[in-house]
Amino acid sequence: MKNYKALLFDINGTLCDYWRARDLALKKAIFEIWLEYTGDKIESSNLNTYINFIKRVEEELREKKCTLSELRKKRFEIWIREFMPKKFSASELEKCAIDINKKYTNYTDILLEPYPDVLPTLRKMYDEGFIIIAISNGPSKNQIRRLRKMNLIKYFSNLYFSEDIGFRKPDKQFYDNVFSSLEIEKEFCLAIGDDLIDDIQGARNYGLDAVWVNRKGNKNYFNKEDYFFSEVNTLEEVCSLIERKNN
Repeated sequence: MKNYKALLFDINGTLCDYWRARDLALKKAIFEIWLEYTGDKIESSNLNTYINFIKRVEEELREKKCTLSELRKKRFEIWIREFMPKKFSASELEKCAIDINKKYTNYTDILLEPYPDVLPTLRKMYDEGFIIIAISNGPSKNQIRRLRKMNLIKYFSNLYFSEDIGFRKPDKQFYDNVFSSLEIEKEFCLAIGDDLIDDIQGARNYGLDAVWVNRKGNKNYFNKEDYFFSEVNTLEEVCSLIERKNN
């Protein structure tokens, strides 16, 4: 029987509904910047188009291995050039992109909340003596600030961020870095996340047991014979799963 000692948690989408907060924050930031820089109100019917465009640009920049600081600016510079009616000089373009990013980050902080089951579940796991670890592809300063804001950071003994490590999940080198400083064997660790590629495939390829927290009822497109893992819909179910495996 397994006897888990350490629980490795993803943050965005697992502990908090980051994607909802992000979309709302983008809408607010774009709406305000458009008014500030053009003097006109943005057409609300265009907001979803703009948000999807920015998200698509983000993915393209990640594929090109842009640094995080480059991505933060470029995603908005590309959107500004594509959609805003005002013509910008190079310095104006940079300033506008920085302004959007600041607003977007601030609104995300304000709007982000943990899922209702997170605080009681982390408290229970902490009280039962589990070592609780964060492993995230999110920016380290943002994630630490948000864990504090959500009153969750006190439950974590270790925090690992791709920005600091230099590799993102599901890259093996991300996990190599994590386990180079953990004095726990992989067989006693359980990875918990919401993303099938970054969290589940990455963990399973590294030899970790994994739990997919599928809060939104997404389709599992993996062959379970190749990537065996548990699937739950809430974090509370993870507690029950651990109890069964540890007994």
